[in-house]
Amino acid sequence: MGVPNTKIYTLDEYNKLRESSEDLYEFIDGEIIKLWSPSTMHQTVALNLGMELKKYFSKSKCKVMLAPYDVFLCKDNKIDVVIPDISVMCDKSGFDDKRYNGVPTLIVEILSSNVSDDTVRKFNLYLKYGVIEYWIIDPKNKTFQIHTYDELNKTYVSHIQEDYSVLNSNFFDNLSIDMNLVFEEI
Repeated sequence: MGVPNTKIYTLDEYNKLRESSEDLYEFIDGEIIKLWSPSTMHQTVALNLGMELKKYFSKSKCKVMLAPYDVFLCKDNKIDVVIPDISVMCDKSGFDDKRYNGVPTLIVEILSSNVSDDTVRKFNLYLKYGVIEYWIIDPKNKTFQIHTYDELNKTYVSHIQEDYSVLNSNFFDNLSIDMNLVFEEI
């Protein structure tokens, strides 16, 4: 989804770039990564899944946010900035008027042309910050991966499903999503 630059930047340099540009960028491990516009298929899946999540979380303390929305991942005086396709924050204290500062409970990334960005780089980043559940949605193959954080071992437990028609969260009670609705119109 993005093109990494090899120079190491500071958070201040990143913030100045974001303020002076209409382009979207992420800041991961000191690298600034420009994001490109997603495809129609990508946006259709994001909207469909976002609506299903909004229904589920409508009566909870959690808030669903769709891209483009900055998430400043903060832990142990380290900050990385990502723009997840969908994020769910259950600790509302991290919101300000521009972004979320903290670690979302759930992050969803929808695969695009740069598969390794979501399956390797962001997988490791979200693991490092302790994102409780990380979903990777593959609209092309109409499949998904669910990774649930194991606090004791500081790793993700990956859940393999043979049936991709329903996505069942391993963290949120009774969160079951009909993926036929999510993959509708693609």
